[in-house]
Amino acid sequence: MPTRLTPEIIREYTEKGYWGDLTVAERFDLTARAHPDKVAVVDSQKRTTFRELATMSQRIALGLAGLGIRPGDCVAAQLPNRAEALAVILALSRIGAVLAPAVHYYRAAEMEYILNHSDAVAAIIPGRFEGFDYEEMMAGVRPRLPALRHVLVMERDAPPGSVSLTQMLETPLEERYPAEYLDAFRPGPNDFAVLNYSSGTEAAPKAPLWTHNMLLLSYWRTELLGITDDDVVLNLAPLYHGFAMVMAAMAASFHHGATLLLMDRFVPEDAMALAVRERANVVLAVPPQVASILALDLSRYDLDSVRAFVTGGAAAASEIKRQLKAQLGCNLIALWGSTEGGSLMARLDDPPEVIETTVGRPAHPAVEFRVLADDRITEAPQGEIGELAIRGPTVFAGYFKDPERTAAVFNHDGFCLTGDMAYLGQDGNWRIVGRKKEIINRGGEKISPLEVEEAILAHPGVAAVAVVAMPDRRLGERACTYVVPKGGVDITLANLVSFLRGRGLATFKLPERLEVVEDLPMTASGKLRRSVLREAIAQKLAEEQRTASGSFDSGRSMSPSADHGG
Repeated sequence: MPTRLTPEIIREYTEKGYWGDLTVAERFDLTARAHPDKVAVVDSQKRTTFRELATMSQRIALGLAGLGIRPGDCVAAQLPNRAEALAVILALSRIGAVLAPAVHYYRAAEMEYILNHSDAVAAIIPGRFEGFDYEEMMAGVRPRLPALRHVLVMERDAPPGSVSLTQMLETPLEERYPAEYLDAFRPGPNDFAVLNYSSGTEAAPKAPLWTHNMLLLSYWRTELLGITDDDVVLNLAPLYHGFAMVMAAMAASFHHGATLLLMDRFVPEDAMALAVRERANVVLAVPPQVASILALDLSRYDLDSVRAFVTGGAAAASEIKRQLKAQLGCNLIALWGSTEGGSLMARLDDPPEVIETTVGRPAHPAVEFRVLADDRITEAPQGEIGELAIRGPTVFAGYFKDPERTAAVFNHDGFCLTGDMAYLGQDGNWRIVGRKKEIINRGGEKISPLEVEEAILAHPGVAAVAVVAMPDRRLGERACTYVVPKGGVDITLANLVSFLRGRGLATFKLPERLEVVEDLPMTASGKLRRSVLREAIAQKLAEEQRTASGSFDSGRSMSPSADHGG
């Protein structure tokens, strides 16, 4: 399959020392040999040492090879946060198969798309988990998947036509094969290892391809956090989501040899109890999980061992960072990253202003970041907002089965346009202002939804907020605010505007319509689905204009023809 990964690019990054000759499994094996009896994983079922995790991965690799799975084949895996999920990642690396990870809360529609688009020859699923029957789901979609030859189930008794992953792990397959048997399957370090589907904010999910070398460079992120083999890392995010896969699995565990704490079912109280019991040093979580933790009475937990929370997958508000610092005395580091590669992050010793209001600096010194104008070529002056573009050894190889989309995101200088709008501050730190397609254009004035949301979240009666564009005949777009109030709080547009004026927000950025809702539409990985809200308010406006000549509920909104000025 054609990708942007040319021999010239491979030679350049290899000669510069960024890419090496190890695969993901081989890097893990170095760690396992150094710490064979150290606990690698603590999950809801058991404690697993690095030696035991190595054996688990070897047995799965031999079992899959025995089923006829070969280098280059794609295997989709949908497992909860348990040691088996890590073992599958390593097993596929051992036989050169490509992993298509899927979070455990995907259902038939998402799984059928991933399995079909990836041409997966095998799927690895739970049996029943959290009351859902994955076997039944797979039985429903399997007839429409001609490439799918095998279904492995994480149960001892697999249904007819399936293979028991549990029995495979309990069988000493390594005794049936010579020690060097798997050598014939070994992939190259620049072969594809992961086909990482985006989490659903776009109509057609993207499928970026990552090589072993690209994945292994993720250790730079955890190195900046000071993670070593002495650390205990509590990972609350789904392991089969990009954030946790690179931060928890590839970096903290496989590279650094830290002990990984996994929860297959997130409950804030249980998460903090686990952190206390195991003396966690770093907590990895997506923003909604951090918000749930902050809603607890954290004074009940002895969390003095925790030196940092790290979040990714969606924007983390400055207010949340301040609350965590105030309650626990540790920093929340918000990592910017994308499925296309490259990351920005603040450092633990940065000033509070940098940690709370920016996404820091490049995590890897070889990755270049630029802000480009609308022509996709001209670099914007420092301090000016433009589209963030990246180039370097962590940037993906291309979208699977989509050369047109691959070509569209790269300019002629080899920079990948991320779709995020950003600017580089005078202090050398980056600030993300929102997705390019989400910036509100109010009569030529650009409004960053993230900036307005940051200000609104400081309101004591607001639990959650989303700011989106709504159509307007005169100005093109105006800002509509969706608010989830805290229990018992009555929020009106007038009250909210008054609050924001008091915080010094520019007049043109003030919300011009308020929709009070019980919750916000989110993707499975915790990202806000703004497109759903944009479509909802556009439809609601059209209906109101048809039935009442454009009048609105005076208690909740202002007319779209009203003008704040400025």
